[in-house]
Amino acid sequence: MNRRRIRFGIVGCGRISSFHIDAIAKNQDRAFVAAVCDIIPERARAASESAGGVPYYVSIDEMLAAGGLDCVSICTPSGLHPVHGIQAAAAGCHVVSEKPIGIDLESIDRLIEACRSSDRLLFTVLQNRLNPTVVLMRQALERGRFGKLL
Repeated sequence: MNRRRIRFGIVGCGRISSFHIDAIAKNQDRAFVAAVCDIIPERARAASESAGGVPYYVSIDEMLAAGGLDCVSICTPSGLHPVHGIQAAAAGCHVVSEKPIGIDLESIDRLIEACRSSDRLLFTVLQNRLNPTVVLMRQALERGRFGKLL
């Protein structure tokens, strides 16, 4: 199959962004980081270097205006997830949002609607579902190890 690789932009280059960069790099046959953005230039520059020297921006508006992205990973503080996701969807990008996708129902609903009306997919990071401890707890729960839970 000859599919084009997914071009990711990452918004917010704090601690969690390195996990996104690493996960994308582990799937380099299907995706790559094409741009990064952070309002702190040093963070943006460092993430750029970590991602192989991709273009970096200090404004999401500039990054989205540059184009060339299929999907944007939102790694900014929780209260900004809906705003940045709505911007990404409006620019024609699918959205991967760190959790929570927002801090109030109204902004979350706006994000969902923006993705729906732009025909863009919205994903929320749920990395712990495959965590070995979580898997063991789930198995114990399903076996009735904890008795009847109320």
